[in-house]
Amino acid sequence: DGIILDSYKIVVNSNDELTYLTSIAKINESFYAGLANGIVINFDVKGNILWQKSFNDILKTPIKIHNKNIIVLLSNKIISINSSNGDINWEFIYENDNPINIDGGSILSKNHFLYFFLPNKRFGEIDTIIGEKNVSSFSNIKLNNNLTGFKNSIHYFQNSISFFENNEYLHTIDIKNNIFLVNKSKIENVTSHNFINNALITLNKNKILKAYNIN
Repeated sequence: DGIILDSYKIVVNSNDELTYLTSIAKINESFYAGLANGIVINFDVKGNILWQKSFNDILKTPIKIHNKNIIVLLSNKIISINSSNGDINWEFIYENDNPINIDGGSILSKNHFLYFFLPNKRFGEIDTIIGEKNVSSFSNIKLNNNLTGFKNSIHYFQNSISFFENNEYLHTIDIKNNIFLVNKSKIENVTSHNFINNALITLNKNKILKAYNIN
C-alpha cells in the first residue's frame, strides 16, 4: 500500500552542487547509482557504500547494465566498470570540440555490441567481447555541431538501428550489411516522438500524430 518499511541514508563523499542522482540500476541485491558530477556508487540494501568511483565529469546519461558490468557515458568517453569491485574493464575516448548536450547521450545494446552517442555529439560502437571500438556507418554519423540542447534517440528493430536527430532527421542503418536504409530524411515540425517496433511516432506543432516506417 505504499507504506515505507525502512529507510537508510547514503553518505556520498562529495560536496559538489551537482551531487544529485541521475540514474539507478540493480544487479541481484546490489544497487548502482550515477550522480550528475560524475560519481558512480555501488551500495547494498541498507545503504552501505561498497565502492565509489569519481570521474570528474558531468554524468547525465543513465548508467546501463550490460553483461553484469556498469556502462557509463561521460562527456567524451564510454567506460565499462566491473560491478563487483569497481575496477575499470575498459574505456574509450571520443574527442570532439563540440558543445556538450546538457541532456546527456543515449546507449543501447544488441548481443555483444554497444551502440551510443555521447553528449559531445560523437557516435560510437563497441564490441564488448574483444573490448574494442568498431568502425561502422553508425559510428560515422555526423551531427549539427552548433546545438547545445538537442533531443536524440536511438532504436533497434530487426537488425537495423534508427536514430532520430533533434526531432528532425531520421537515419536507419542495416547493421548486418553496414548500409543506410534511410539517410537523414527530414520530418518537419515535430515536437516529440517515440519509436515503436518498425515505426517512428511523431507529434507535430498542430497536435497531429503521425507514424513513419523507419525502414
